[in-house]
Parts: sequence; C-alpha cells; structure tokens
Amino acid sequence: MSFGVSFSSDASRVMVGGAAAKIHDVASGEILVAKTLTAEAMVCKFSPDDSRVLACGFAKAVVWDAKTGDFLPTWDFEGALEGTWGGGWHPTDSNIVLLNFHDHSMKVVNISSKPRETLLHLVGHEGQVSISSYSSDATRICSCSESKDVILWDAKSGEKLWRKETGLLYNWVSFLGTDNSL
Repeated sequence: MSFGVSFSSDASRVMVGGAAAKIHDVASGEILVAKTLTAEAMVCKFSPDDSRVLACGFAKAVVWDAKTGDFLPTWDFEGALEGTWGGGWHPTDSNIVLLNFHDHSMKVVNISSKPRETLLHLVGHEGQVSISSYSSDATRICSCSESKDVILWDAKSGEKLWRKETGLLYNWVSFLGTDNSL
C-alpha cells in the first residue's frame, strides 16, 4: 500500500511512500532509489534543494540522500525519534526539519548538527499533532491535531500566536501565497 507522495521541485522525480519508499523518474517510471523502511512512510517530502528526502510515519522518521539512497550519517534512527508521526522541511533550508510527535508536540531540528540540535520544541495541542507546515517565508508554522484544534506559531521564537478549536480533524494544512493566509 502506498501513502505519501511528493514531487521534486523540478517535477523530474516523484517519491512514493509505503513499506518501501521509492523515488521514480517521472519521464520513464524507472525506480531511481528504493528504501525498505521499518515503518510505513505516511509522509514523504523532498528537501527544498531536492538533495534529501524525509519519510515519516508510524513512529519513525528517516532522512536520506535523494540520489544515492544513503542515510544521513548524523541521523539518529533509534531512541530520540520514536513517536514521530509526520513532518516536513523548512521552506529554504535543507538542514532543518519540522517533526510531529505522538506526545502532542513538534520539534524543529537541525539534522546536520552534531549532536543533532533541537531549535524549537512546540507544545500546546491536546491531541497528537496530525499535520504541520511552514509558511513560504519561514516566519510561521501552522499545526493541526487530533483534538480538532489549529495553532499558529511564530517560527523563530516558538510563541503560540493563536489557537482555534475547529471541531474538524484536518489532514492537510498549507499557507496560501505570500501573505501567510491559511
């Protein structure tokens, strides 16, 4: 079964998640990279410069080189990332990921630092964070949870700007245009 799908920025490659995450050449359908994962990839995303891919789901997050398939040498696959549900990339920095955790929180993490550095720890949802996203200018983060609430965060300070009870369970969130509308 396939889950997450993501195109590279030039639309020449597509990543399809599942128990084996695969990157295909769009023109030919050829599999360029295939990775067998210990957990099914629900979220699959290319980094902003298309050099890396992030796969998250069912308590794991992994990052690897999009051309070679080699896992990042500084990435810790055990322990610290248990409980990861989903995530995404900073819109302009291929070293920064936003990860959603089962404990109702999110972390903004520099995956290239040694040791890996948590830049922000965002806590405020009453349920598991189901989806999160950066604004295109990287000034805001929006997140939705299984407790049917939406929170808007300042992406630099981690300050909660507002929280709304919606009564709806969101599976997708995105900022529209450059004015940071949701």
